[in-house]
Amino acid sequence: MTTTNANVFQGGENAIANHYDGRAEKYDTHTTFHATLAREYVGFVEPREGERLLDLACGTGLVGFELLSHAPLSVIHGIDISPGMLSIARSKIPPAPAPKPLLHHPIPPPTSPPPQPEITFTQHDITDLSSLPSLSTYDIITICSAFILLPSPLHALKSWFPYLKPGGRIVLDIPHPRSMIGLGIFAKLAKEFDIPVMGASRDWITGTESLEGMMREAGLERIKVFETRIFGDIPAATPLAECGWVVGEDEGELKGAREWDVQVGERVWEEMVKGEGMWRWREGEGTEKKKRRWVEEWEKLATEGKVREEGRLIVGVGYRGVE
Repeated sequence: MTTTNANVFQGGENAIANHYDGRAEKYDTHTTFHATLAREYVGFVEPREGERLLDLACGTGLVGFELLSHAPLSVIHGIDISPGMLSIARSKIPPAPAPKPLLHHPIPPPTSPPPQPEITFTQHDITDLSSLPSLSTYDIITICSAFILLPSPLHALKSWFPYLKPGGRIVLDIPHPRSMIGLGIFAKLAKEFDIPVMGASRDWITGTESLEGMMREAGLERIKVFETRIFGDIPAATPLAECGWVVGEDEGELKGAREWDVQVGERVWEEMVKGEGMWRWREGEGTEKKKRRWVEEWEKLATEGKVREEGRLIVGVGYRGVE
């Protein structure tokens, strides 16, 4: 499972499953972002032969199969809440190789290929793995683009820790504070207007130190946290709304960032609330107040009269200590 978009502002496990069920068939091809990020996870994880992977919020299996293409893992166990996404993932499991005929002449047998990995996909809530009897058995736990959706991320992280082998690692990502800023404003205002959103507030994310501190509190060691490059096609990017622009190649590391003049906040709001799932924001009592508060938060993001969005992620890698 990966980042959501501004059309999904329904709370709860069933809403998340329904949303991703509806996207499953085109999930891998609708945008290049998901496959690109899965490839970058290879560098984040650095998988090794024979390792066992627990892929949480695995979606269509992009991360697990990408890691497998770079190292012969022994186990891939993907868990997700969406049966539609899991159906796509299962369809990617390679068939077992056909047995080779026996040779009855004195030709030495070829070198045996590596054993087929054990690949399993399970529909389950990733925040409660108590029924999973595999404590201390995984070398790698990944959760790609879904950690931000969890209502209690620290609690979830602590609950996953026991499933790592001593010396095993967890690899995850969260949005950068300057990423998906429009969606972030709605999440910030959700409690104020009693409008359910999918996932928790992003207020706790101020930079790399936020994720590092959480991972340390969860008991992880040898923690490495860093920012990624800008992903210009991140799905939940704030719409340009015909009043913003994309930073070009001549800006170096800012290539792919989005910018607006600060005074166009209302136009961006109007574009964002057009989605089917945004009706609570655009209709009903207090709509003008909702818009005003959103624009106020938008204006707080401005620097020298410009609001900039950088589609970066913050990635964390942390290890369970060797006992």
